[in-house]
Amino acid sequence: MKPKHTTLEELEQKWMQNPKFVAEYHALDEEFAQAAALIKARADSNMTQAE
Repeated sequence: MKPKHTTLEELEQKWMQNPKFVAEYHALDEEFAQAAALIKARADSNMTQAE
């Protein structure tokens, strides 16, 4: 019998029902926003990570 595969969407749905997970998830919002801004600025400037 093959094991059932769980999708990322199914895992996220399950995890988001846990208040502790949700709190930690949202605590990282600012960090991920800063990383996204840095990546966008670098891409807009045609720079690599090494630069």
